[in-house]
Amino acid sequence: MNHIVFRTDSSIDIGAGHVMRCLTLAGALRDREVRSSFLCREREGHLGGLIQDKGYPVRLVQDENKESIISALKQLEADTGAAVTGLMVDHYELDAEWERPFYEHLPFVGVIDDLNDRPHFCHFLLDQTFGKEATAYRELVPEGGTVYAGSRYALLRPEFAALRESSLNRRADLKKVRHILVTLGGMDRDNVTLVVLKALEKIPLPETHEVTVVMGASAPHRDMLAAYLERSALKARLRVGVENMAELMAMADFCIGATGSTAWERCCLGLPTLQLVVAENQKTASENLARFGAAINGGEAATLTVAGLAEKLRPLLRDMSGLHRISATAARVCDGRGAERAAQKIREFLP
Repeated sequence: MNHIVFRTDSSIDIGAGHVMRCLTLAGALRDREVRSSFLCREREGHLGGLIQDKGYPVRLVQDENKESIISALKQLEADTGAAVTGLMVDHYELDAEWERPFYEHLPFVGVIDDLNDRPHFCHFLLDQTFGKEATAYRELVPEGGTVYAGSRYALLRPEFAALRESSLNRRADLKKVRHILVTLGGMDRDNVTLVVLKALEKIPLPETHEVTVVMGASAPHRDMLAAYLERSALKARLRVGVENMAELMAMADFCIGATGSTAWERCCLGLPTLQLVVAENQKTASENLARFGAAINGGEAATLTVAGLAEKLRPLLRDMSGLHRISATAARVCDGRGAERAAQKIREFLP
């Protein structure tokens, strides 16, 4: 059986997005009888436990030297009983220099990227950014390397495609925004969520409103936010480490969210969103989605103020015709089957 090792990381600084999209792709590969395991650095806030809970072997390393990586790969071979036939790299700190020895000795090396700012030694590269073209990597991959780009390959778990039709149908008849979802990434290191909650407290919401705040189990501010919500006038609940994000998005009427991997999830379900840029690598996606009319660009989270956000939200939440347009346009961005397409392409590279 083919065995792919995912080299990716998560931490309080990096966030959870890289690991989560790799887990999604690993699931789609498992459906195609490809075994997966994970190789990660032992950083503060790493998600090694979550990866194991999902059923994948994981090894943690202290550094990136070649000997440590090769040793960890051999350990993963022993853990799984299967020789490594491929390596999938999803990491902004790694490039062609790191990938070269594996590219020269393994049947398959793949890369997930969305920055197109450094060269890679890979057979396969995936960039799921809406509006991105394969030509952006023309000079960054070896001759013969294949690039698949655009939100057609957005790595979404199967439940998003399963809920897509019912979510879009419900929104078509929506008369008022009652349920607001707030999701600023798995870590939200800078506690942007608190600014959002304070802004929501300043605007009139329906008596029957509901606010759901979602963050990861390793988020550094979760206890503080839980205590804040206990005192808040908002009818809000904090959900940590959720397993049913697709369901939460399908039930929400509006979202205030980071322009990370969850942007494609929201588009699949037609969830109108005020998106915030919480990391430099999110700017291109945020601009592309806003230009297309699939989301409202709320700007950079670092410059966000309570008063400024409240002023922006007041008219947005009353403009149902505008939200209906955004929902319909967002649904055109992706259909939720990108992981299936990507896994099938990868399977064709393997022995």
